[in-house]
Amino acid sequence: MSVEFYAIILAGLCSGGYAFARWYFSEAKRVKRALAAAPITAVATLLEGDTVRVVGTLLRGPRTLTAPLSRRPCAAYLLRVREQRHKSWKEIIRESDAVEFAVDDGSGTVLVRPGNFELGLEDDHNERTGFWSDASEGVNEYLLARGESADDALGFKRVLQFNEAVLEEGERVAVWATVTLETDPAATGAGEGYRDRPKRKVLVEPADGAMLLSDAPKVTT
Repeated sequence: MSVEFYAIILAGLCSGGYAFARWYFSEAKRVKRALAAAPITAVATLLEGDTVRVVGTLLRGPRTLTAPLSRRPCAAYLLRVREQRHKSWKEIIRESDAVEFAVDDGSGTVLVRPGNFELGLEDDHNERTGFWSDASEGVNEYLLARGESADDALGFKRVLQFNEAVLEEGERVAVWATVTLETDPAATGAGEGYRDRPKRKVLVEPADGAMLLSDAPKVTT
């Protein structure tokens, strides 16, 4: 066989290997692998200072977010916008946010306070624009607010893929974080000193890394 043939095969293998590496080492995949590897700890047995995986039902906190595209109320969201350029896709927008919520696993309830976090969420709202599909009003408003447009400089429609994922009240969620204790402002009968005051458990980011959050079935069941 010719040198050109082997060059084509090698190029294909390199391209495929690069695509696989990007998929395997993506944030979502890393989060899900890390959560799957950690044993589940019941809220009732949480101890201060432990870094654990907790799984339970998400309860809304004092405030909620609004998902940027679907406008759903949520505790966390991730939105990725990719553009098709020739035969490949390039991510042009990536935004995420999370606010305090609680998790109830049946043995108790614990607060979750995201600071530095990573998300392994399941996409549950997808939209697309292109030659045969016009951008919705919501998509146009979203793009314009971020200095983008559904059309290119020549007026042609851009091929865009929108993938949005959220953590909503009532769904199953897995959290990997560190346990801390703080004074419970809602408790009655508090003592005079800090040590005498009722405490509540809170999950925060580990000192050496990020809090991990996911609603993937493989890590929440």
